[in-house]
Amino acid sequence: MKRDEKELLKLLLAHEIQWRDFYKLKADFALTKTVKDLFTQFSKIEDEHIKRLFDFVEISSFDFSNTTFENFPTYVTTLKLYPETSVRSDLPLLEAAYMMEHDLTLLCQKIADVISNETVKRFLLNLMELEKHQRDVLKNLHEEFLQQFWWEQGFYPVL
Repeated sequence: MKRDEKELLKLLLAHEIQWRDFYKLKADFALTKTVKDLFTQFSKIEDEHIKRLFDFVEISSFDFSNTTFENFPTYVTTLKLYPETSVRSDLPLLEAAYMMEHDLTLLCQKIADVISNETVKRFLLNLMELEKHQRDVLKNLHEEFLQQFWWEQGFYPVL
């Protein structure tokens, strides 16, 4: 792996650390149990991503022939919807988290496009799929909460 490729992985690692910290912090501030639980799960998933990315960044020989980093454990995001009294307060958190995950999928793809090492490339593409899954879970929950909010307000906008 070339030096500039290692710098790209460091950039991705920095993003993963920021997102993990975001999920940990916002899990404490979320007002709905659904979002608290989901963000707690996501912070643990981001921890796993960080550990694996850190391994790539720290391997000094850049010889990945004996590694199996490309296979993440299968994450099943268990999204339990609790009866919530008001979801309005957590809508901005879900929107922010969705945008972060969306941007991260794009970053993974762009870095994978320029990485020369095939093992690292497969790892990044696998990571991208996991980030897409998280993004989609967030989008679906946001839509569910938004519809619930509209229902509480007694209207449903025509989209």
